[in-house]
Amino acid sequence: MHLEPGIDWLLRYATDAMIIADQDGIIVLSNPPAERMFGFPAGELTGHTVEELIPDRLRGPHAGLRQQYACQPRARGMGEGRELFGKRRGGDEFPVEVSLSPLHTKAGVPHVMAVIHDITLRVRAEQALLRSQSELRQLSAHQDQVKEQERKRIAQEIHDELGALLTGIKAHISVSMERQARAGGQPDPLLAEAISLSDAAIQTVRKVITDLRPSVLDQLGIWAALEWYVGQIRERSGLVCTCTITPQVQDVVLDPQRSTMVFRVVQEALTNVIRHAQAAHIAVSAQLAGQALQVCVRDDGKGIDTERLLNRDSWGLLGMYERSRYFGGDLRITGTQGNGTMVMLLLPLEAGHGQ
Repeated sequence: MHLEPGIDWLLRYATDAMIIADQDGIIVLSNPPAERMFGFPAGELTGHTVEELIPDRLRGPHAGLRQQYACQPRARGMGEGRELFGKRRGGDEFPVEVSLSPLHTKAGVPHVMAVIHDITLRVRAEQALLRSQSELRQLSAHQDQVKEQERKRIAQEIHDELGALLTGIKAHISVSMERQARAGGQPDPLLAEAISLSDAAIQTVRKVITDLRPSVLDQLGIWAALEWYVGQIRERSGLVCTCTITPQVQDVVLDPQRSTMVFRVVQEALTNVIRHAQAAHIAVSAQLAGQALQVCVRDDGKGIDTERLLNRDSWGLLGMYERSRYFGGDLRITGTQGNGTMVMLLLPLEAGHGQ
């Protein structure tokens, strides 16, 4: 068979597996790498059909696709977007990548040249990487859960011990001031200052407890916790903060782990707004979007820096991404300079979540 100039040389010296087939799918030429790949002795691949080189379950569809290619031949990858498999002479299957190119004999008869790569090692490496990523996410989720339990324990101890101690100190100072007043003595400014310091210390302890683990999250659930926390941000920052949770979402019951994840993502987003955004307004919202929960934090600040958005080394952003991904969520952060930032969490809802 007389082929286009250079094809014979290419078949002879190429290290990639190559076969040439006619429009009926009959292999007319192949090179040694192709014969070794599919387990055929030298020269014995010629005369077989290309369908013999693919698994039985794929042969029917392949014949139709081959005919479609004959109608519109062009250089392209085969099966773009699909997993492709070859079959060795002994029956073993293996993943492949195939590139197709139309060519003609000197007489003008159309043929197809296929360049085939065995990607078994790459697929194994990708699968190993996916397993490692999954294991890391599971480990990270476990560490987050342990950390939340420890935060809850520490918050409770601070409340029970340090909080009670400060309250007792304040009570003793108040009693001393009352006794001094009944005795007709002059008010001691140091005692008055001690009362103020006690109040400040009690407020600081409450803030620390809240930051560690807000009790409202465990007592009243995620939606009440979000409304309460947005109110806390409003009081602390002086910003205009709103929280809108639709009635449909109010009926959604999340398990403790997902509730904690949603709360921490919103908490991190609000922390970033206060630290970096220079915003005047913040809007937190939660609504249903199909079979998913959509939680958004929007601000009207300067907009997130593109470099920071792309830099996944930022531990705050990385933590948000990883927390949401473990539960099958999709976290999207968008923003432009001068037009604010939006953090949107899409969390699939499973059966039994009170929809």
